[in-house]
Order: sequence, then structure tokens, then C-alpha cells
Amino acid sequence: MKEKIKQIYREVSIGALSQNEALNKIRKLKLGEPDNGDSLLFASPAWKRLQENPHENYSVSAVGRQYVLVCDMPQVDGDRLARISKDIECISIITKNEEAVAHRYLKLAHICFDVVHGILSKHPQKPVLIQILI
Repeated sequence: MKEKIKQIYREVSIGALSQNEALNKIRKLKLGEPDNGDSLLFASPAWKRLQENPHENYSVSAVGRQYVLVCDMPQVDGDRLARISKDIECISIITKNEEAVAHRYLKLAHICFDVVHGILSKHPQKPVLIQILI
């Protein structure tokens, strides 16, 4: 176990593992769970053709709150977006440019999932619209 922890530390120090990934591996070691390598999520887009007028499928008045997550776009003025309506909240997420693109994307995905989880854990009474700009 000590050797495996040393290996995890080495992988973190060279940037092969993020801190969260390392903590998950250590947790699995302590719990005695098998480490089957990196955990991956495979997803594919599911495109649906909308009706001729896409606005017929979506009613702004039915949405209680709108969240716009702006990822790595410092040129986008989040305050200006938020001023459009009192029901819009704009959240800007900026990562360090010196990190590898894959690592930045993974970090953005984790942050976005955390934000969505936080929004939904408040159990909003009305439907919520969440838009993620990458």
C-alpha cells in the first residue's frame, strides 16, 4: 500500500493525475476497493430534431431561474449578461492557460458538474435553465 501511495504521489507531481483523481485512488486503497485504472465516462450526443419553431418547445415563463456558466471566456462580460434579467445568474469559470487542454477541460467539467449539483440540491420549485458556454 505504501508503494502504491508513493506512485500516486509521483503521478500527481508530474501532472499525470489531478488532486481529485489522486484522492479517489487513495480512498479506494484505504477501502480495499480494486483500482481498475482511470475511471472514464463515455458519452455520445443524442441529437433530436425540434419542430420548425424551436421556441414552441420552450417557454421562458416556465423557467424560474436561468444560469449561464461561461467557461474560459474572459472576453464575455458576465455582469452584462446578468443585467438582462433579474432571473439570470452568470458564473464565470477561468482555468490556468499553462495547463494542458485536456486537463483544463476535465477541470471545467468537474466544476460545471459541481455547480449543477449545487443548483439542483437546493430543490428549486420551478424548472431551471442551465447553459454552459465552452
